[in-house]
Amino acid sequence: MWKTAFIWIALLLLAYAQPAEAGWVITTQSSDSFGNKSFSTTFIQDSIIRIDKPTSISIINLNQKLITLIFAQHRAYWQGTAKDLNTTTTKMAEGQMTRLLALAPEQKRQEIKRALASFRKNQAKPDSLRVFPKVTVRKTGQRDTLLDYPSTEYEVIIDSVVKQHVWVTQKVKPYHEADIKRLMAFGRAMNPFTIETSLSRSKDYMRLLEEGIVLKSVNYTTDGNKLVTTVTKIRKMNIPVAIFQIPPGYVVTSLENVMILDMKNNILDPKNLTPDDGSSGNGLPKLPHNNDNNQNLF
Repeated sequence: MWKTAFIWIALLLLAYAQPAEAGWVITTQSSDSFGNKSFSTTFIQDSIIRIDKPTSISIINLNQKLITLIFAQHRAYWQGTAKDLNTTTTKMAEGQMTRLLALAPEQKRQEIKRALASFRKNQAKPDSLRVFPKVTVRKTGQRDTLLDYPSTEYEVIIDSVVKQHVWVTQKVKPYHEADIKRLMAFGRAMNPFTIETSLSRSKDYMRLLEEGIVLKSVNYTTDGNKLVTTVTKIRKMNIPVAIFQIPPGYVVTSLENVMILDMKNNILDPKNLTPDDGSSGNGLPKLPHNNDNNQNLF
């Protein structure tokens, strides 16, 4: 589930890649139909993207084709390619389902067996044998003003079902087409089975991203939930190189180890999350989004 969220945030923000002389800091807020909210801050400079969320930090280096996951709670990090991440998380998911099957009561075992068999079959199927959904992008005729920019609404239809509404402004275009394509390819390698992967293969959707910046998106899920993601602030500024580096003293770890530690220490409980105040108590450099000096704001 977190992979899908990660990929969507990346797709939403991928249009902000910027030449070497400047970087971008973008803050977003997401909410669903049940009142749950989440926040993220994304830093982009020199084809490197860092996404800060309450429980983790992700750094994507498009030049080196590497992703680094930083876990400040454990002063640890994981690093690898998109394919490495997909392989690792797939094995973890299969292992969890296998353990669940072993512990499940008899009346649930057949259901879990079918789910596990379907999961394995889906993972084993090569892209050449997959039939990807048809993606259609069209204007709705509606307009809005977001962050003082005129924005045009589009709906994204996948196999005749409206899956997204997005609002795009053409007034700001601080991106490189090459970085859009590389990040799309990165997302496909990281998780080839999501809706976002179908979007990344669509020429219509690619053209939509090339038109400008997605300032707002509404995603509709199969269970009736609605996820609304809005860009709340965009800032153009020089970002310290340290923001994109592994903090000194952090040790390499496995994702399996992090999951075990998080479950043991109940890290994901909201009351155990440390607010991002830009302090260096966890070894991370002070973040520029907490320093209002020398900012070139839109």
